[in-house]
Amino acid sequence: MTELNFMNFQDTIDEVEGYALVKFWASWCGPCKRYAPIFDKFAEENPDIKCFSVDAEAEQKICEEYNIISIPVTLVFKGGELQKQMSGILTDEKLKELVS
Repeated sequence: MTELNFMNFQDTIDEVEGYALVKFWASWCGPCKRYAPIFDKFAEENPDIKCFSVDAEAEQKICEEYNIISIPVTLVFKGGELQKQMSGILTDEKLKELVS
């Protein structure tokens, strides 16, 4: 899974033709640590869906741009456009719903 930053975020998202999921997290966040293996497994099992992560603490400009006020949060993009934003620990089933 690719870690995005301010320099590569928009170009990377714009290049994805289908769905892209972006997980915002921080190293000190307990729920983020519990969500990470679920998100990572989803990414492995669904190679047609591009999955990325953003360290919210390190990438404040991206957080401001997308009004990220709590983590973990997952943003869903399609064709480079933001479609949905869901906060909290998402299940595998919920992740599948987001991209269906």
